[in-house]
Amino acid sequence: MILATLQGRYQIDSPVAARRCEYGQWTRHIGVYTHARGAKSLRYLHTVFLILQCCPNLRMFSGTWVHQLPIQFLNGISQLYGSSLQGLYWNEQRQSPDLNNTLATPEFLASFRSLHILDLSHFIGSDLSERTKTTLQTPTLPCVQDIILSTHPQSLRIATFLTLPALRHLTLKTPITAPILDDLITAFLKAHGLSLTSVDLPTPSPGYEPEPDTVPQQSRRSVQHVNPSAFLEPHTCPNLVSITFPCASPLLAPHIHTSLRRIGLRDVKSEALYPDKPTHTRAHLMSFTRNVYPNLEVIRTIGFLVGAKTEKDSFIWWTERFDKQGVDFQDGEGVLWFYLDPDVGPDGRVHGDLGGDGNESVGVSKAIEKPGTEIDLEQKVSKFIVTKS
Repeated sequence: MILATLQGRYQIDSPVAARRCEYGQWTRHIGVYTHARGAKSLRYLHTVFLILQCCPNLRMFSGTWVHQLPIQFLNGISQLYGSSLQGLYWNEQRQSPDLNNTLATPEFLASFRSLHILDLSHFIGSDLSERTKTTLQTPTLPCVQDIILSTHPQSLRIATFLTLPALRHLTLKTPITAPILDDLITAFLKAHGLSLTSVDLPTPSPGYEPEPDTVPQQSRRSVQHVNPSAFLEPHTCPNLVSITFPCASPLLAPHIHTSLRRIGLRDVKSEALYPDKPTHTRAHLMSFTRNVYPNLEVIRTIGFLVGAKTEKDSFIWWTERFDKQGVDFQDGEGVLWFYLDPDVGPDGRVHGDLGGDGNESVGVSKAIEKPGTEIDLEQKVSKFIVTKS
């Protein structure tokens, strides 16, 4: 039915029936899943290819392949979108667990010359064991800025093999069913670490697509995590500006990193923020200092929103501690929580100079009394959202 509609052969009484063949030109993203009965047949792949032919302006293509694909199908997609596709997700890991190689080669990936986003987190690809990387023959993707990988060996190997001169952002997923091979991460960073400006390490997940909220807290602590220190070692990622990782990750080694400005901490829990409670989260926060990261500006608790009164108390303790170092400690919304100076009017809004440079837009929400004191309008706890204009 989809193909018939795109080709204008699915006739119904409608004033736009004559223009059905134009629908494909507005399509920007197509996702193909091959779980249905008959999806392994050449007829099914032929129909998929005809649908793709009706969508010349496609920008994002994602494919989840349960069965081995013929080389003719791969070549056809490459010829259709080699010069125009901007995003590609290629999932081959739902095939047979013992499948070690497919027909998708580095040259196949490099045929998409306009890619900006490449997701190889579930990529298997061809055997690279007998191939060597040379300057003249290495497949190159000149426009890729964002790459999404997993700790699966084939994912890291293919990314290491490719030449990615414009790469800036790395997302490295961790499936808990696969071991983390540090040597493969080291090899990838040796090839691409110099160009990276941001690294995101999502919470380890039991499935193919991470769903952090479904992972038990105990599992998060016990599974193996990628060590974020690998990205902060001297000369590994000298241009790194931002790094995000779960609070259950190994503690950062005290490598001085002069370009790091932003740190994101995932899976933070309110009970782990108490200053006098020895927790792994507290140990992480205590290690974030200007002595190690002299240009650090922001620490954000990714996904954590301040709610209860006790959460405000402990969160503000950390805010004040980092404020003394010139660092903003933000919750998951990018909000700063702290005690106001005694220049708050009866309306709960700040009056007078905030000490800024005049380019700050400050919004104030509900104010409450400072804990441990009598009710005093001179001292309030407020929620600030600060944005640069």
